[in-house]
Amino acid sequence: MAKVFICLLSLLPMPSNMAKRTSFWLFLIFLCVLGVRLYFAFQSPEFSTDDAYQVIRQVEHIRETGLPLFKDPLLFQAQTSLFLPGYYYVLAAFSFLFPGTMYLKIVPNLFGALLVFFAYLLSSAVTKDRTANLLVALVAGFNPLFFRSTFNSLSIDNLIAPLLFLLVYLFIKIPSLEQKANAFLLLLVFLLFTTPLVMIFLLGSALFFLLLRLQKMRVMKGQVEIVLFSVILFFWSILIVFKRPFLDLGVSVIWQNIPSPLVGVFFSAVPPLQIVSLIGIFPLFAGAYAIYRNLFGKPNRQILLMTAILLGLVLLLFFHLIQDSTGFVYFALFFTLLFGEFVALADDWFSRTKFAAGKGYFLLAIVVLSIFSSVVPAVVYAESALADTPTQTELDALSWIEQHTAADSTILVPLDQASLLQQKTRRRVVMNDDFLSMKDVDERYADLNTMYTSLYKTNTLSLMTTYGVDYVLFSPRISRAFNIDSLAYIDERCFTRTYDDGVEVYRVRCRIGERDD
Repeated sequence: MAKVFICLLSLLPMPSNMAKRTSFWLFLIFLCVLGVRLYFAFQSPEFSTDDAYQVIRQVEHIRETGLPLFKDPLLFQAQTSLFLPGYYYVLAAFSFLFPGTMYLKIVPNLFGALLVFFAYLLSSAVTKDRTANLLVALVAGFNPLFFRSTFNSLSIDNLIAPLLFLLVYLFIKIPSLEQKANAFLLLLVFLLFTTPLVMIFLLGSALFFLLLRLQKMRVMKGQVEIVLFSVILFFWSILIVFKRPFLDLGVSVIWQNIPSPLVGVFFSAVPPLQIVSLIGIFPLFAGAYAIYRNLFGKPNRQILLMTAILLGLVLLLFFHLIQDSTGFVYFALFFTLLFGEFVALADDWFSRTKFAAGKGYFLLAIVVLSIFSSVVPAVVYAESALADTPTQTELDALSWIEQHTAADSTILVPLDQASLLQQKTRRRVVMNDDFLSMKDVDERYADLNTMYTSLYKTNTLSLMTTYGVDYVLFSPRISRAFNIDSLAYIDERCFTRTYDDGVEVYRVRCRIGERDD
């Protein structure tokens, strides 16, 4: 592991006489970020999002068979679902290096903490100010939005964010270092078969060329060629992987075939004040100033690239081509790089004025503000995310289901707890968030909600017969989600309460036209 860190540090462009000091501070920031992430991650053996349990099932299936789980046997009438499996293979490879399930906590957080090195690397291509670059590494590592959404969720963003930073860095270096093109293409190919978020870079680079034209700056031929090749490769890979879903589901694949009632949840309009709080008021102000000075002063190619990527993210969010929760994470991270430019500009201004003696106090104030606008909110958000983990009461109920129900049983459970139930009990569910495997996604989502909120037993039993529901799960979490105190249609004739210890499990004894005694 130490050799990996040494190799990463060797990539960083530092003057030789300052290398040791800068390496020390950078490595210290990395250890702090990793330590805090692991501290909060190990506060609970469980995860904060239901998606994490789907990742676990994929990794376990790859370990056992060598192939991803393209057709879920624990989902009612599931069709074959195609997705990009690169992240699952990476986790499966690391799983052989750690005992038990420790890798699920350690490896994703290690990836997330590596963002510190790649943020410094990319920032060094934007500005040569070492202090600014170190502050960028600190603010990026503790970015509240990125920290909260990744430290306890098995989110793919843990891996993609650092690699996306590296991809942009290699793109910047292509005109001066032609050999970087090979590294760029190798990384691009890996990302293409891992995540569609490469489109953030592709759209941003296209807008970058437009901004260069508007600023009457030279467009590098090597960069244009590699972006055109990347765009062709991107659409080719999408066509290979998602050809069948496109034929089956049409253009809804672009929006992940999300049920219509959930579109407002996945692509909601975020109020401006909330955007400020998500990114941080100080980094937002500093980044906005850097953009303004660059557009209306002497333009900098690298700042124009960061600005173009941010504009691309705005377009992706506006046209609902990327989920808000994901888009704002990357928006905040790339804004962090502009924060480094602001620090460098301020440092240079102090050095050229009679206030040079106060530069040290200014930098100290910047560090303090960075800590209070990034580190402190990250810790607060981490504690709130831990509140979303399954309770012991809920886990006990799932354990009971695994031990006391037939292996081919179908359990009625809400969408946001379906993958958890599948992973813990190995029982079938009506619906999970693998929307691309469902042609009837809107109907199925409506039926799932109806089976919890309906006032009429006949209608509910008709749906339960259709989906083969054998047991119904009801808990305080479900009660809050559906805003109901109890299941209105429950009676002793058709429903038997088989478990009641903070969470209730009911066995369905009736079908339309028959009764199972």
